[in-house]
Amino acid sequence: MQRIYPCIWLNNQADEAAKLYTSTFENSRIGKVTHYGESGADVSGMPKGSVLTVDLEIAGCHAQLLNGGSYYQQTPSVSLFVTCGSKAEVDKIFGRLSPGGKVLMELGEYPFSQRYVFFSDKFGVHWQLMFEEGANQKVIPSIIFGGDKKGFGAKAVDFYLSLFKNSRKLVDERYKKGEGGKEGSVKHARLSLDGSELVIMDSGHDAPMTLNGAISLVVTCKDQAEVDRFWDAIRKAGKEVQCGWIEDEFGVSWQIVPAGLESILYSSDAEKSERATAAMLQMKKLDINVLKRVYAGA
Repeated sequence: MQRIYPCIWLNNQADEAAKLYTSTFENSRIGKVTHYGESGADVSGMPKGSVLTVDLEIAGCHAQLLNGGSYYQQTPSVSLFVTCGSKAEVDKIFGRLSPGGKVLMELGEYPFSQRYVFFSDKFGVHWQLMFEEGANQKVIPSIIFGGDKKGFGAKAVDFYLSLFKNSRKLVDERYKKGEGGKEGSVKHARLSLDGSELVIMDSGHDAPMTLNGAISLVVTCKDQAEVDRFWDAIRKAGKEVQCGWIEDEFGVSWQIVPAGLESILYSSDAEKSERATAAMLQMKKLDINVLKRVYAGA
């Protein structure tokens, strides 16, 4: 599994979205589907037994769709950036995903790509499709810092590179004088963070853009020590939320998740899983050792 993958917040549309996305991209499939138990339903207001999450692969990249209700609304500040090996591929994906959505930057040729489009689909999820000659199709989370966060890109790049081991810059393009963004700020950076890619940009426009948890970045951790390390590093200038969610100092939402969590929360023993879920809902940082003890009845 990827080190980092996007979790996309939807309003009771995860099933429909999963079918559309997996039918649009090659090398895609729907994976594990989880459902709301008693505790989760009480907190979220969603019906018990309704779909909670849908895991899927799109273009070979892991993602998760979460039915969380109307609390978060999708914004263009966090989108899914897709590299395409041909112009025809850009057109095909745009044709499948764009009906019922809204175009932010028209399909066409730009100084940075011979074929590019920025749009939202009918679920409100934002996509950037870009032709890169010889590129393999990839789906990469993309963060655009705009509004009161404009200009945060360079600091965010440095922080994310420091946060993950085995990390490096794949692309680092900066705005030049007269290009719209502040000279020297991040025009387009692509990072490899322990094998998972992330795109960072500073907006070149003054249009208001806001960050929220509508797309969060899930970090899978091998043990509690790793959970603690990521959580403590992000918390220093960030903000703790709930159930493993935390915002960094730039407003980006993360989920810091220990290995083995799903096997506890969604096991075949509904009573034990419900007990563990109720305990998790009381936590901010997740403690897998405590959850295992609660699951076992200790």
